[in-house]
Amino acid sequence: MLVSNTGGTAGKYDLSLTVDGESVADRSGSIDPDNETVERFEHAFTEPGEYEVRIGSQTLAVAVTEPAPVLVRDVVTDPTSVTAGETVRATATVANDAGIPAGTDVEFLVDGAVVGTERVTLDANAETTVARDLRIDGGARSGPVTVSVVGPVDEASTTVEVAGEGITGGAVPGFGPALAVIALLTAGTALARHRSV
Repeated sequence: MLVSNTGGTAGKYDLSLTVDGESVADRSGSIDPDNETVERFEHAFTEPGEYEVRIGSQTLAVAVTEPAPVLVRDVVTDPTSVTAGETVRATATVANDAGIPAGTDVEFLVDGAVVGTERVTLDANAETTVARDLRIDGGARSGPVTVSVVGPVDEASTTVEVAGEGITGGAVPGFGPALAVIALLTAGTALARHRSV
């Protein structure tokens, strides 16, 4: 609010911010002759609706709406394959296609179970990313695990390949070093018998 003193002497002023006739903030001060100053008021509206806002002789009609929903565009993980018990970083691309600000929670899920929630706020027609570290459990099982990010109106998913604890690539189940030695000895004995016949 611009306050001006066009008189020849210093003066005092009192201002009040009212919302629907109720005073919510006051400002007062003094100003020298032929000077002006700006008084700023802030007020947070907690409910949607239409309000009459008044400062001094100025009246404004304010329409308050619910925030737009955050849209989930995509989700990726780094890395894309882990051993059970390790952590991946899930990064979701979120957007607001509306002409008003957006503000909602998005949930991070692993195989359908919620493992975290992040609050996202976006300006009108904006896009950003939100990330969270997720522990991928699985015990001794291996295979794909679904990582999802769910918003109020949509969701995005990807999969992480999980190797069970103690399982390493290229190993033949049940065929360890001891069995390999026994198999070689058996093969050697069979070969010796074949030559002696």
